[in-house]
Amino acid sequence: MLGAVTITESVRLWQARTQPTPVWGEVRDFVAMIEERAEWEAEATLNTGEALACRIAPLPRGATLVGFEPLARPATHRSGRRDALPAETAHAGA
Repeated sequence: MLGAVTITESVRLWQARTQPTPVWGEVRDFVAMIEERAEWEAEATLNTGEALACRIAPLPRGATLVGFEPLARPATHRSGRRDALPAETAHAGA
């Protein structure tokens, strides 16, 4: 059940499976925001070396969608906004 997973549990899982990055703290802060939120994107690298594009988007009623898509090139461990991704696999948490 998507609503049963907290952002804290999700961030712990993502942190354990990726190389160190500030992205997960930024996602946690984004979920906690009460003011108007805008969609953004970042990159992370799995412990296996695979680069991921991460899409973070606000949903109605304070929910948040976090989607992942493999990247063909190595991630740069940067956090920040860029153009929208063409596809996603989603994980939602509030």
